[in-house]
Amino acid sequence: MDDKPKLSIDQMLGMAQELSMGPQCRDIMQGSIDNLKQSLDPNGLGGKVELPNNAYFAIIDGTQQGPCSLPEMIERVRSGAITPDTYVWKSGLKEWIPARRMEELASEWEKIAAQQPPKTIPQP
Repeated sequence: MDDKPKLSIDQMLGMAQELSMGPQCRDIMQGSIDNLKQSLDPNGLGGKVELPNNAYFAIIDGTQQGPCSLPEMIERVRSGAITPDTYVWKSGLKEWIPARRMEELASEWEKIAAQQPPKTIPQP
């Protein structure tokens, strides 16, 4: 049995309402959580629905994506869907953060930077 603590949908929704990202992102997250709740409890039986600690989310093109795994997040970084400025969240974070601050993605930004050609400064 998994002894890791889980974040309930209600806890996640409460955190979303306290986020400093403003009403638009809060509303996006609330709508996504409501949809997720409905998909996990389609009969509305009111069972406690919990997300695993390794659930990741991202705001891509104004829409919350997730929950997804870390390998899925890394693939989205590699494909360019998640940029360093994309807001991301995972279980345990108090607020959404820019993807460049998510520790798990740090090596991906380094790989991308290493693949970029060096910037040249034009001569006058």
